[in-house]
Amino acid sequence: MESSAYYIGKDTTNNNIPTLYRRRLVSGTTMVSEPLAEGVENMQILYGEDTDSPADGSANRYLPAGTGGLNMNNVVSVRVSLLLRSTEDNITTQKQPYTFNGATITPADRRLRRVFTTTIRIRNRGL
Repeated sequence: MESSAYYIGKDTTNNNIPTLYRRRLVSGTTMVSEPLAEGVENMQILYGEDTDSPADGSANRYLPAGTGGLNMNNVVSVRVSLLLRSTEDNITTQKQPYTFNGATITPADRRLRRVFTTTIRIRNRGL
């Protein structure tokens, strides 16, 4: 059996560029980390909860894990957002504000950034 965890870390072999990594547990006790995509500054995961009664299979709200009142038994989808940035600075002539996870941020640098979001429906929830 193999399990994986995903995280953002700095690639110390490549100018400390923020990078999306996957850490896998293989062979029972061996941990292997591998870079997947460079330039990933942030990753947020929200869980879509169906709060209707009776349940209709559609998420009514999206919340992070651990939020009070979130019933994981009612989760019908997962929303993943990645914030990517250019590896080089001074690409733009001025600072470029961006919106991520509901907040607008003006960075100190002049890198290009883009947000990618996808929503994944969880099948076979027994609704």
